[in-house]
Amino acid sequence: MLVAGTAIGSTLQKGGGPVTAVKTVTDDIGTYTNAASWSDIPGMSLAVNIPTGEKALLIVTFSTVDSCYAYGAGTAGQCTARVVVDGNPAQPLQATFASATSANQHLYQSNSMQFVAGPKLAGAHTVKVQYMSNDPNVYFYVEARTLTVLRSKV
Repeated sequence: MLVAGTAIGSTLQKGGGPVTAVKTVTDDIGTYTNAASWSDIPGMSLAVNIPTGEKALLIVTFSTVDSCYAYGAGTAGQCTARVVVDGNPAQPLQATFASATSANQHLYQSNSMQFVAGPKLAGAHTVKVQYMSNDPNVYFYVEARTLTVLRSKV
């Protein structure tokens, strides 16, 4: 938000106790999207259970080798990822993993981002990573990737 020439941001602070569970999944099969709407990244989903009577903070790390590729002259765009828990976005709401700044540039890089959800109540929860491109001529490629969830007792 911009108010009288000053940028205003928000800070979210949450705290948890000991890490009581760690879940992780990896995938090496490349995939891509050029959709301007969120879709699940294949293989990047985990089920996390919070024991009865407990609450937990979920600390989620998504890491990938990726590329944002623009096809055609004058094309540029952003390739964005987010984490959803039970269909609801975690914080921060999304992260730009790569940008296509010129046509036909295809550079791979490694990126990682942490997201936070909760405190969540007891029960089963599904954590997924989603991706999108902001232009149909911009392709978001993800190769080797890892999703890790730490469950911190609150």
